[in-house]
Amino acid sequence: VSHLKAFDAYRVESGREDTTAYVTPAPDTDTKNGLFLKFSEDKLMEIASTKIGMSKPMYDSYMSRLLSTAQQWKLQGIETIYEDQRHAYYLFKDNRSYISISGSAASGGNGKFNVTITFTERQYFDRKYPP
Repeated sequence: VSHLKAFDAYRVESGREDTTAYVTPAPDTDTKNGLFLKFSEDKLMEIASTKIGMSKPMYDSYMSRLLSTAQQWKLQGIETIYEDQRHAYYLFKDNRSYISISGSAASGGNGKFNVTITFTERQYFDRKYPP
């Protein structure tokens, strides 16, 4: 948490006691980047990074890069839990965490798109989403 002091100017109210949120503008691409940290009992349980307001070409390129990275993870032994290209949702796990990648059109029908990649501690994920 001490490493995040440099981001204090970008901290926003998350609406939850257990979550710290930061939103930074990216003027060169007219997007925003969000970082959301969720804690439980003073332990970091989840990190979510969101890129908001992308054009369709930027979205396609960004998703392609993330999925290419996921292919590298698979070669290194990460397990695929779920892949749904139609709905742009992918879920993987390794020995420490679940990793999800999701993309969607932004609400409001403005032609913009968002992508979120989330790393969730395995036991926390299993408690949150029991089988």
